[in-house]
Amino acid sequence: MWRGHEGGGALGERFQIEGSAGMVDRPSRAKSSPRRTEAAVADVIVALRRSA
Repeated sequence: MWRGHEGGGALGERFQIEGSAGMVDRPSRAKSSPRRTEAAVADVIVALRRSA
């Protein structure tokens, strides 16, 4: 397996599995946040921080 630099192993593996299509940049952001704070709670926190 190819290992060019730190993290290169994952790229090499993607290339072996997906070919050149696997080399396209992918976002590092998670696709979902199932434990995300509810919007109403976040609004209360923001309001409290601004008033302090």
